[in-house]
Amino acid sequence: MDKMIKIILIVIVSLIFLSKNISAKEAGTVVEKSTLIVEELLYDKGSDKIDVSKYPRVMQEAYKVFASKCSKCHTLARPINSPYAIPEEWERYIKMMMRKPGSGIDPKSAKTIYEFLKYDSQVRKKGLYERKLKERKK
Repeated sequence: MDKMIKIILIVIVSLIFLSKNISAKEAGTVVEKSTLIVEELLYDKGSDKIDVSKYPRVMQEAYKVFASKCSKCHTLARPINSPYAIPEEWERYIKMMMRKPGSGIDPKSAKTIYEFLKYDSQVRKKGLYERKLKERKK
């Protein structure tokens, strides 16, 4: 009988441990997702316009394509205020957006948007751009 009680206790303790472990993993997933949502909302709350009046004419025209295409799915504030600055980050971001249904971003407009965001990062996000380039070289 004592042996049977020990086995039952071991099973009960194991089940309790297992259920707490699963709950902790689920809680971690919720925290990670909610952090992502919070970051997106912070970017959305920033400025949603860029003064491109001093940019070269070709970049002013590219800004129009960027504004038109990117505002279909989210606020322009999101990419404008994002921490992306170096070309690789913009390339990944734009490719991801191209795959979104209804984005309307074709290869030609993707290239235009990429060139604009790359240029804008070098001007408006110069400090971040330079820091990330240095970090990349390490």
